[in-house]
Amino acid sequence: MKVACLAVCVAGIGTAFAEPIPPAAEVMADWAAFSKPVHLSSAKTDRGEFLQCGEPVWVFAYSAKKETFSSYLIGVYKAGSLWGKDRAKTEARIEQQAEKAKAIKGDLTKGMQRDLAKDMQIVSKPDGRKIFFTALSYGLGGVTLAGFSRIGSYDILLVHAVDFGDDMPSEKRLEDAAKPTNDLPSIFEQLEQYLLKAK
Repeated sequence: MKVACLAVCVAGIGTAFAEPIPPAAEVMADWAAFSKPVHLSSAKTDRGEFLQCGEPVWVFAYSAKKETFSSYLIGVYKAGSLWGKDRAKTEARIEQQAEKAKAIKGDLTKGMQRDLAKDMQIVSKPDGRKIFFTALSYGLGGVTLAGFSRIGSYDILLVHAVDFGDDMPSEKRLEDAAKPTNDLPSIFEQLEQYLLKAK
């Protein structure tokens, strides 16, 4: 599933911490809390759209294609570089999306029930920092969600992609695929705690 790079705005805090180390695949699997055991693998990604969204320190992808339709990506970028010049414009767009999502009911994603108000929201932290959650894509082939914020000296991006497997031959489709039981905001909170411990 191809995902266009979506420009978004993040607010930041000044707390510095050491350059973060990518979480191990087992840690990401724990954060997602899959419905049954999943053996994620992790690797640096060559996904161009995510490498071009800012000045990356590293971008890692996590997946287990034979066990789950869900995959994750974590990108760490130099502070202020994520989404480039379009930050302010897109912050307003996400605020509008979040307001509209509160009023939308029903299933827009081919049988996969979505809570749009949770998919598209802005979470304000006690220190005034904001975490933005939005949809990068909804489509017949799947859904891609993202959460992002500035944490310390870095911009952080967390992406959750769900491929519905529609374009797979029937013999290759997963039966009873594992599903994450934690949503993206919950996983982002765990990622945030992990990064802040590196201070």
